[in-house]
Amino acid sequence: MEREQIAQWHADRPRERIVEVDVPLSYGVIRVEHPASLNALHVLWDPTKDVGVYIKVNCISTEFTAKKHGGEKGVPFRIQVETYLASDDVTRLHAAACQIKVYPLAA
Repeated sequence: MEREQIAQWHADRPRERIVEVDVPLSYGVIRVEHPASLNALHVLWDPTKDVGVYIKVNCISTEFTAKKHGGEKGVPFRIQVETYLASDDVTRLHAAACQIKVYPLAA
């Protein structure tokens, strides 16, 4: 079901990604890569410097719920960060995750 919802989201917004790095706000980043998956990013940084990566989420939590008659709760998204050495993209050094819910700003 998740794949179908992501495919529908992409069909509605063919030039967008679900997540992206806000490059002007981020610091210490060497390069950002965009894999084929719309909901993934690769960020390369210098581990000897301070690093801050700001992530933009280009959808809201209710876009991935079964539409009812108003009052959808919205699904929580999970941000997962995995750290690898640049020379070894197989051995994971660290992983962390958190849940977020994204709602539109009230006017």
